[in-house]
Amino acid sequence: MLLQLGRAGDAESPLRKAVEIEPKHAPLRLNLARWLMAHWARAAAGRFTTIQYEGLVRDFENAGPALLAACGLDWEPACRTFWERRGTIGTMSFVSRETGA
Repeated sequence: MLLQLGRAGDAESPLRKAVEIEPKHAPLRLNLARWLMAHWARAAAGRFTTIQYEGLVRDFENAGPALLAACGLDWEPACRTFWERRGTIGTMSFVSRETGA
């Protein structure tokens, strides 16, 4: 059986309803997120990298290259000014958005 969830942006989408957070559920969702992160850190030991967003933003000069290195990617000077790149960047989220997949 195929379950069609629709797009997250559709007002009546079950997917959108599933990801909406009510304030009373925030602690439960936070604990679930922590549990999932701990699980994947154990299950994918050595292939899982944890970064703090605030640290990435505060010290991008060091954290950016470290993040790319953890992904097995090379740092290029253009990474420092990524917002200046012209053109389209193909990603799975773009494909999903365009095709409704």
